[in-house]
Amino acid sequence: VYSSGVSLATNTVTVTNAGKYTVNLNCQFYKQGGSSANSTIYLWYRIGGSNVANSAVYSSVYHTGDSSLVSISVMQNFSAGDTLTFHWSSNESTMQIATGAASATNPIHPAAPAVSLSITQVA
Repeated sequence: VYSSGVSLATNTVTVTNAGKYTVNLNCQFYKQGGSSANSTIYLWYRIGGSNVANSAVYSSVYHTGDSSLVSISVMQNFSAGDTLTFHWSSNESTMQIATGAASATNPIHPAAPAVSLSITQVA
């Protein structure tokens, strides 16, 4: 983990320096079981414990065993000391954030992280 101007502790990002930041979050969701119906995932963020208006994104997973990469990519102004947290919900109780295992057989690929977060100050 590399950080400059932000810190991460207990699932909370704290912004050290006021300014404009790019925030990029990728979460890999996996439908472990449950109904055969379409399942929707909602992902959003809060600043200082309050939902940010229009910050939610959503995606659908149709079948058990399927996955979906859900992303947030925004420019956001922060004050020094602001806290940023991410939240998700789904209408399917078996939905989870999950890593993808590496494979040494065809198709060969490295492991996939469950969550990837990048925050960069731009102004």
